[in-house]
Amino acid sequence: MEHLIANSAISRNVKTIVQSAIEDMGFEIVRIKYNEKDSRTLQIMVDKNNNGVLDAGEDTDGNGALTRYLFPTPPDNPRVRVQLEAGKVTLYWDKTAERSRDRVSGEQDFEGYRIYRSTDAGFIDAYTITDAYGNITFKEPLAIFDLQNGLMGPHPIGYNGVQFDMGEDKGLQYIYVDSNNVVNGQTYYYAVTAFDKGYDLDFFENGFTPNDNLQPIAPSECSVTLDLDYKGNVVSLSENAAVVLPNPTSLGYIPPNTVSDGEHFITHLSGYGSGQVKVEVVDPFAIIDGEEYQVVFDTLETAEDLVFSVRNQEFIIETLTINPDSSAIASYDNIDDKGSVDVTNAAGTITYNYDVDYELYPEMGLFIIKNSDLIDAGEVAVSYRYFHLGHLETINGETDNPIFDGMRIIVRDTEYDLNEDSTRWSVGDCNYGLIAMSVSRFYPADFEIQFEGNLGDSVASDLNGKVVPFRIKNITHNDEPPFRISDFNQDGDWDRDESISIRPYGSIADGPLITIRFSQDSLAITDSTILIDVETDSGMITMDTTVFDTVIVEVIDPKPGDIFHIEIDRPFSVNDVFSFTTTASSINTYMDENELEKIAVVPNPYIVAASWEQRHQYESGRGPRKIDFINLPSKCTIKIFTLSGYLVNTLHHDVGTGFENGTESWNMLSSDNLDISYGIYLYHIDAPGVGEHTGKFAVIK
Repeated sequence: MEHLIANSAISRNVKTIVQSAIEDMGFEIVRIKYNEKDSRTLQIMVDKNNNGVLDAGEDTDGNGALTRYLFPTPPDNPRVRVQLEAGKVTLYWDKTAERSRDRVSGEQDFEGYRIYRSTDAGFIDAYTITDAYGNITFKEPLAIFDLQNGLMGPHPIGYNGVQFDMGEDKGLQYIYVDSNNVVNGQTYYYAVTAFDKGYDLDFFENGFTPNDNLQPIAPSECSVTLDLDYKGNVVSLSENAAVVLPNPTSLGYIPPNTVSDGEHFITHLSGYGSGQVKVEVVDPFAIIDGEEYQVVFDTLETAEDLVFSVRNQEFIIETLTINPDSSAIASYDNIDDKGSVDVTNAAGTITYNYDVDYELYPEMGLFIIKNSDLIDAGEVAVSYRYFHLGHLETINGETDNPIFDGMRIIVRDTEYDLNEDSTRWSVGDCNYGLIAMSVSRFYPADFEIQFEGNLGDSVASDLNGKVVPFRIKNITHNDEPPFRISDFNQDGDWDRDESISIRPYGSIADGPLITIRFSQDSLAITDSTILIDVETDSGMITMDTTVFDTVIVEVIDPKPGDIFHIEIDRPFSVNDVFSFTTTASSINTYMDENELEKIAVVPNPYIVAASWEQRHQYESGRGPRKIDFINLPSKCTIKIFTLSGYLVNTLHHDVGTGFENGTESWNMLSSDNLDISYGIYLYHIDAPGVGEHTGKFAVIK
């Protein structure tokens, strides 16, 4: 039977390595199959109960044979993207790993992400964790983001005395910013890996897994692959890895979504919610210029289940081919089916109706054609808008929302409440304090007490005809709500110690009510902290004490033009719509010539080598030398001279539309491809339309 179990040399070697472990787990090897055309495929076929018969649960791949993948598989690789700045690297990734299933357990056992950084393509400098025998076993991550499910710390199943770190229940993140000692000009290798839960005998009862009959096993982590040529250059890499070279941006660089001073990037088109909607740029160079988006709100099962979506405002117009099954598939999923879908014949002369001529499954972008004329024509014209993000429940400021077009939307809702920080005198010198401020049954608006006269003047009157020197304004809805004053002394007008009650619904007794009463206390208590040196048996120590003082303060009454602002926090509703239009990165072509003074050479002086220079991976000796010219304009010419004026080399820097690169590297070879000698060198930079700049650098042995 030996040749049936393992009929190749490779398979026999595998059998020798794994047989004892498999037998310890209660399995018997039936066959080992190694696919020599795909070196990543290794299949070990086992019989769970050693009876040589295909029993229930053993045909996991559905081929009717006694086969089973023995070893659990790690989650799929997350897809990583990178954004670079001077001294900073931003990684962000998708949720692919979270949707993968383990081939043994059949469950989605994803647990978290680990972030790695190295200056070596093999991540050699990241391998710092050893087992009980001193063997290097694990890489040390920069960060771990794991599910908040109670599975944290060292995993109970170890390997040679070392246990896999499951994180600290921090919650999942999809972005990582590395600004810790990131050296410009240094090549870095990053990886984002996904790991699963592994398994222990108490995982089922603790709710970590729905399986109660698996063998204990340590967590599995997806791999990282980088292929190099003989010079050490990366020729291919797995989708969860990245090779980056952080450098300063071009001179005059303007980040995306930049607005002029005093302008707002986001416009609140409708609704009265006072929460925050923030657009965070993750990848500046993925921002599309002039693209309009809207953030809209909706509810799920109940009105309290508020969700938000991000809609692209451009109408997609396309002609779709009708498939034999009467379906037609649009180019985008998550179609907005509320008033934005138009279906016609190819000529656009006939408009068809939903549920009569066609059905729409918006999440899939799927049209089912019912009209026989359209089916016979074989094509249909559609126009629609679509959602980049749909029905997200993360409205409490969560930062793990999906990234689209280089951006991420962060929504922070609020509850009905008085905003005490913003409720204050916003205009004028009046120093009235507050004795009381109460709100009963909140009304979704902000209010202002706008003084148009001095105390005793008659500017307006309340519901009882009492005269006041101010007007009450609903600044959210732009109207003047009814109000009452408490005329304690019955003199027919408002005095500064009398309360003001705003009633937005007038005479409705149980309607919203905002009551405010001012204080004109002329006494103010101040405090200050004094440090005193006290000598004790153990030496001199410094103690602090607080001194309170009472100060007479002149009361300043309100005068015409003074405004007291009352702000009410209001939750979002389905009526709230926010809009923004993106602007791509750009270069300021009108920058001052003095900006050229930011140009520099690093390192300067150059001594033997620079820290970021790479060594050959497969050859002895050091790799190529280089220095960097940094903070360059997007287009310029660099000429390098000796002190005697001899032209050593000419470099042409032109990044086109890639504003991210303000650096030009020089391999320290002359135009004749010869090594330069040690000494002082001059350089001249000519930036068309900007100006010229000169400098010098030294090369020291």
